[in-house]
Amino acid sequence: TVERLAGGFGRLLASAGEAPGRRLSELDLLSAAERHQVGCEWSDRPAAGAGWAPEGTTAAHLFAAQALRTPQETALVCSEETLTYAELH
Repeated sequence: TVERLAGGFGRLLASAGEAPGRRLSELDLLSAAERHQVGCEWSDRPAAGAGWAPEGTTAAHLFAAQALRTPQETALVCSEETLTYAELH
């Protein structure tokens, strides 16, 4: 919703103001409740920061690891086309 988007933008601006030298990827966008929802309720993994991935792990590292574990599984769907992890990696 627009309210949720505005809340995220407000958190992003506040986070940037508190630590202007931080990378964009390090700034807060989600509230604690939203992080819990995305990381626990919508996922089969614990929330980020709960020890499921080492500190500093990037999305690219996680993707590469998933590609090694399940190369023939569908990784991307766009309209009628699907690509496996192996095709993307």
